[in-house]
Amino acid sequence: MDMIRVDHITPVQPQPRRLRFSVDDYHKMIELGMIEDFEKAEIIDGELVQKMTIGDAHAAAVNLLNRIFSRNVPDAVLVSVQNPLRLSEFDEPEPDVVLADLTKYDGRRHPRPAEVILVVEVSDVSLKYDRDVKLPLYA
Repeated sequence: MDMIRVDHITPVQPQPRRLRFSVDDYHKMIELGMIEDFEKAEIIDGELVQKMTIGDAHAAAVNLLNRIFSRNVPDAVLVSVQNPLRLSEFDEPEPDVVLADLTKYDGRRHPRPAEVILVVEVSDVSLKYDRDVKLPLYA
């Protein structure tokens, strides 16, 4: 009888199962009280991602951009600051500034890509994440 050697077999390590939520699922769970409204989170690729704390320099830059845009864009453009942007079924980031075209966007829901003129992410400590994860979403 032949013997089988098992010293060369690598055991399979079980991986935790990740749950992927749609943006609609996420909002429904909040509405039903299943989870608390994550004020400092956004949904990226179906996962809830905790947002980083906003530091002084970041806040100052966003406030300055808000003032500049609010004073200089036409009335047909909405300046939205740190609000959700619905990019897809599984992506709803919260960019620092969005300029939305009010001739296409009625303001009653989160804007969609076809209604957006400009997206701004102010990056200081979040630069790598914003470049690697968020930039491809916005492109």
